[in-house]
Amino acid sequence: MRKKYWSIGVLLALGLIGGWLLALRPRSDEPSFQGKALGYWVRRIWHSDDQVRARTEEALRQMGSSAVPPLIKMLSERDGRLVTLYNRGIGMVGGARSWNWMAGGQSQRAAAALQVIGPTARDAIPFLIANMTNYPRGAGSPSPYAYALEFIGTKSVLPLVDALSHPDPDVRMHAGIALSYHHTNLVLALPQLLKLLRTDDDATRAEVVRLLGLTETEHDTVIPVLTECLRDRSADVRGLAARSLAYRGPAAASALPRLMSLLGDDDPDVQRAAASAITNIAPARRIETSR
Repeated sequence: MRKKYWSIGVLLALGLIGGWLLALRPRSDEPSFQGKALGYWVRRIWHSDDQVRARTEEALRQMGSSAVPPLIKMLSERDGRLVTLYNRGIGMVGGARSWNWMAGGQSQRAAAALQVIGPTARDAIPFLIANMTNYPRGAGSPSPYAYALEFIGTKSVLPLVDALSHPDPDVRMHAGIALSYHHTNLVLALPQLLKLLRTDDDATRAEVVRLLGLTETEHDTVIPVLTECLRDRSADVRGLAARSLAYRGPAAASALPRLMSLLGDDDPDVQRAAASAITNIAPARRIETSR
């Protein structure tokens, strides 16, 4: 009898423990691949082992559109100060394999996962743009959000152009970086870019002029616009307009008279940009400038 009661007690205990574990288990609508939930794979997106990364990317591609909604939720997650300090210390101690002990970083990993999924993740575009400021200005490289928007494709172009007039300067800055990776598709947003040149904000006009310089077609539209920008009140805009015309080479010959006038500009950087542009557009008129 005692043995029977003991067995019943064990079963009850196991049942209670099992119920407790189930209650603690995070409930999620995350899809899975090979029995592993999305979060498992996201955590391995930047693994130091090439084979692990390859399996991770394959898992993300297989989950495809079903992974996008939970990844969008992850984009809004932020690391607290203690987590940031902890990760910095772990990175100093653990080196390349320190990923295994890292905490947080979920937002940027989610962006990297959306990059792998690619065009199927187009519903994430506005959320990627909204979270771009979760990356430092001085990072020295494009953010995972910018890369994700590039790999999602042309659907990202117009929303990013809209972000160039966002009230937050950090959003504008990151949008410009992301658009640089769409340079072959910027022609799709040409009307919106030209409209932005009417803004009173010097920095926005300068960014638009820089992007216009990356476009590789529509010479008949872009070259006259850039030539007019050589008259802008902002030295940054004038200098960038000269550099953007330089990329066009001989096709920008109509801008030469105005570029010649900039050799006497008040700003030395504008003078140098004009001289360089003249040399690129008409090599026979090569102008040497002092550095």
